[in-house]
Amino acid sequence: MFQVAKLNNQNTSLYKTLLVSLSPWEDANMVFVLSVARTQRNEDSIMIVLDMFSKMGHLGPCNRTNDASQVVHLYFMQVV
Repeated sequence: MFQVAKLNNQNTSLYKTLLVSLSPWEDANMVFVLSVARTQRNEDSIMIVLDMFSKMGHLGPCNRTNDASQVVHLYFMQVV
């Protein structure tokens, strides 16, 4: 009959634990939803900023053609 050999090779060195946030807005994620319906102000995308500690999110309209400096400006105007 057939025997199944067990492999003792465990590849646990590649996995690392995630750091846990100890205060709000220490760890935030930013996501963009592109190509939604245009608003009256001609914005066609949504910027979503999520706080990983409190699970709070901020949604803000933006343009698909915004560059990094405009995104930073939006972040400080809508979140900070």
